Amino acid sequence: MIKLIVTDMNKTFLNEANRYDEIKFAKTFQKMKQQNVNFAVASGGPNDKLQNLFIDYQDQMDFISQNGSVIYRGSDLVHAESLSDDQIKQTLKMLYDDFGPDIVGVNVSGLKHTYVDKKLPEKMYQLMKQYYSNTVRVDDLADISSASTNDQLVKVGVTFKQGENVMRKVHEMRQMLPNGLESLSSGFNTDLIGTQGVDKATGVRYLMKKYDANPEEVVTFGDNENDLGMLRLTPNSYAMKNGIAEAKDNAGHVTEFDNRHDGVLRTIDNILDNQ
Repeated sequence: MIKLIVTDMNKTFLNEANRYDEIKFAKTFQKMKQQNVNFAVASGGPNDKLQNLFIDYQDQMDFISQNGSVIYRGSDLVHAESLSDDQIKQTLKMLYDDFGPDIVGVNVSGLKHTYVDKKLPEKMYQLMKQYYSNTVRVDDLADISSASTNDQLVKVGVTFKQGENVMRKVHEMRQMLPNGLESLSSGFNTDLIGTQGVDKATGVRYLMKKYDANPEEVVTFGDNENDLGMLRLTPNSYAMKNGIAEAKDNAGHVTEFDNRHDGVLRTIDNILDNQ
């Protein structure tokens, strides 16, 4: 019997308009509750963005945000993996000094807000706000700290310019990260830098312990590099039909339908109807 279902959001649960079929989800969610199946969402984005997508279900769900660095049960924070001020400062210096011309945007995310430099071009600022709803401009992002923001800082995000060399630049950047940090792609030429060894699978493992679920009692869905850890966790993992090849190689299954056609919800319904 399945006890826990965890899904990625962008290009997995959400369609190209970053929405989902709310009527269909209401019926599927009711079936999950009837069968005592816990539902969680996992994203590289911030918690508030996730919660806003599930207003009517917040207190009945778990939320894994910032690629596993932050876990909420409803509105209650249960875990946050913070970065030190030194780690952030070293990372920002490296990004600005060594990759400045190759970067179109940098941000630092905390539990309360996502912070960007006031010099960030307006077009990029507006684009970033689509993914980070509580976005705040600061005078100089290079000087940011937990004290100056009165916030618990958990991730550094960097978006590279589109181009044929983008993957090489990302690889070079990853080799230069300060000790104890690593980055994962979140799509859209964006890497999220955080504590080494912490990813979405970290959050899923926490929930598995909470719900006393073994790997065979868990279902996961994903499409991208930052989903690989949780796809490897269980034989009941599903890469999206529209996912990258590496996701499909690391998952137990591939969905019949893509994110444009409710691939996650259709698969969940099929699982629930046959268990």
